[in-house]
Amino acid sequence: MMLLCAGSVHWDIIARADRAVGRGDDVPGTVRRRPGGVAGNIARHLARLGRPVALAGCIGRDPAGEELCAILRTLGIDLRVHRSEATDSYLAIEQADGDLVAAVADTAALIRHAAQVVATINACDGPVVVDGNLPSDALAALTHRDMYLVPASPVRAAGLAPLIARGAVPLLNRAEAMALTGRAGETAQLAAQLVEMGARMALVTDGPKPAGLATSQCRISRDPPPITVTAGVTGAGDATVAGFMHAHLSGASPGDALEAALACAADHLQGLTP
Repeated sequence: MMLLCAGSVHWDIIARADRAVGRGDDVPGTVRRRPGGVAGNIARHLARLGRPVALAGCIGRDPAGEELCAILRTLGIDLRVHRSEATDSYLAIEQADGDLVAAVADTAALIRHAAQVVATINACDGPVVVDGNLPSDALAALTHRDMYLVPASPVRAAGLAPLIARGAVPLLNRAEAMALTGRAGETAQLAAQLVEMGARMALVTDGPKPAGLATSQCRISRDPPPITVTAGVTGAGDATVAGFMHAHLSGASPGDALEAALACAADHLQGLTP
């Protein structure tokens, strides 16, 4: 089954400090560039898992955009992207242990072309993973009936409540789930609360702590695999979503799909995926 991923697709610039870094510090480290964006990351993970996948978003006609398109096509991703003058970007600074210090996302092109991305989503005849980087007015225009939502941040999560009330499936972390529900609790409890809000299913992660999944018939909790983080946390949530979606669309049980999601995230955190 083909899955459409829709939202941000750009270049990530990841700076990893060699030592603890605080506000105003200037420290040695490494800086690297890699394909990114929530929708773009999920699509790339799915392609490597063997899932037929399409990608809707906005990529510039600049050299950075042409290079990005070439990489995505090499992975076999069906590009349904709109072209702009410049390609969006994301800048993150990580501590030496991989924890995120701060990040800035420039999604100006996606915002300008959001209406076209929404039209692509609404015209899709299969499941769609929607990235919360789309602006709120664009999210409000979504009418697709089989959506999986990735908020991208706690700030953006609250805007997804109307879609969840219509049955969309949120795939998110604990902070985002708390922003959506207005409540605290364990991940399985938060997932169940999202189902009470209208979601037909919900998945909530919490870093190295147990993740939870709920439907109207079940509530499940699973521990992530014990690992040592070597590759940084940026993009780990996107890997989680890809692992879950691939297993879920392949017919896995909710428990098995949750375990597949956590395994995919663990591979990413250990640097086992490109």
